[in-house]
Amino acid sequence: MSVTIETDLKDILVQLNGKLERIQDDITDLKVGQAEINGEIKTINTKIVGVNDKIDGLQKTVDKLAVDVSASKQDISDLKGVKSLIIPGFVAILASLLTFVFRGINL
Repeated sequence: MSVTIETDLKDILVQLNGKLERIQDDITDLKVGQAEINGEIKTINTKIVGVNDKIDGLQKTVDKLAVDVSASKQDISDLKGVKSLIIPGFVAILASLLTFVFRGINL
């Protein structure tokens, strides 16, 4: 028993062309999608650079603040030393004034 298949070669070529066109459309869509992804990656990279610049700026600010805090601690330490001299100085001035007042009064 033999089977005979009759198909027109033109129909087969039309089907193949249709499939090839769909494959080409899919490839075009993939290329467009890839281009969009590449654009988004470039945008993200640009934003990352900007964030890195801001972080560097913040680090410089933190470093400056650390120096300022250290200087402030030294200034406070110096004031504590001066504070210990204020009361004795005040007492000495008050004693001198009282001495002048009492010497000025003749009893």
